[in-house]
Amino acid sequence: MIPASLTPARRWLAIQRITALWAFCESGLGGVLHALRLPFTGLLVGSFSVICITLIAWLSGGSYKRILHSLLLALIVKAAVSPHSPPTAYVAVAFQGLAGYALYSAFRVRNFSIYLFAVIALIESALQKLLTLTLFFGKSFWRAVDELVGYVGKELSMALPLGSVLLVSCYIGIYLAGGFLCGTLARVLVRDFQNEGREIPPLPSLGTVATAPGKRKRHRIVGGIVLLALIGLTLYVASDSRQQATLAVLQATTWTVCALLIWYGLIAPLSLRLLHRYLLRRRFEHGAEVQELLHLLPALKSIAVAAWRASAHHRGRSRFAWFVRLLVHWSLVYEPVEIQAQHA
Repeated sequence: MIPASLTPARRWLAIQRITALWAFCESGLGGVLHALRLPFTGLLVGSFSVICITLIAWLSGGSYKRILHSLLLALIVKAAVSPHSPPTAYVAVAFQGLAGYALYSAFRVRNFSIYLFAVIALIESALQKLLTLTLFFGKSFWRAVDELVGYVGKELSMALPLGSVLLVSCYIGIYLAGGFLCGTLARVLVRDFQNEGREIPPLPSLGTVATAPGKRKRHRIVGGIVLLALIGLTLYVASDSRQQATLAVLQATTWTVCALLIWYGLIAPLSLRLLHRYLLRRRFEHGAEVQELLHLLPALKSIAVAAWRASAHHRGRSRFAWFVRLLVHWSLVYEPVEIQAQHA
């Protein structure tokens, strides 16, 4: 239940700030989390998007179409700030927004719908990554995993399941557990809104944070090359003959090179061009709102770093939960410099 003190005007302002956080999450939070050297950055960013959508739904007071409006704004900001993001990133964001709108419209914002949405959104993210992995590396990747796990089982004299089944089960299991944790954290944040953030300390003075935008892309390229080399090495060692080994490595390399050329040379550029053209038209329709979100992004970066430092006295899972609570609350109470000058 929304407290009476949270007037429609305050709720509208809160939705604007949460939308800004969602846009920041999709365009800049990943770089900040990489700079802070946090593991499972993709899982954390996906969880944060789910939390933002849940808070927007709760604050909307039943007007769940606000989720679709915020989704559009987040996509426009993402296209403006991170124009080279792959089409799959836009697919994930769109799926999260549409799934949140469908589930909360059907069941409202309650414990069941929060957990269901969190699990579905993160499982989709895991499946999308596995599908991308298969498209880029083909069946050779899964064959190499099977061969490697089979070799380990043989050395340990243990009957292990197929490596591909084991890998998929563990990977989806991690995202499934993340979905339940994300749902729990979303419930806590709703409670914070109901309590008007009484447990949250005040926002400290902000510094600045610099990120290297090209670093993540280079890591992906190097990681892909290393993974392809490991696949080739595993297939070569596991093959019965040298001729069979050479053929297996050649097939894996050819598939990966062709898949990357088709994706990055044709599908991705064409998809991004069409998507950016559409979002650019919509940006002119929502120029003031988009400009306000873009104006808030540098401050949100600094707030994210300040929140991470302030959560240092927590450990592990509780630290991330406290970090998110601080980030959300401080983003709501932050006042831009020009507003501070008016109050002075």
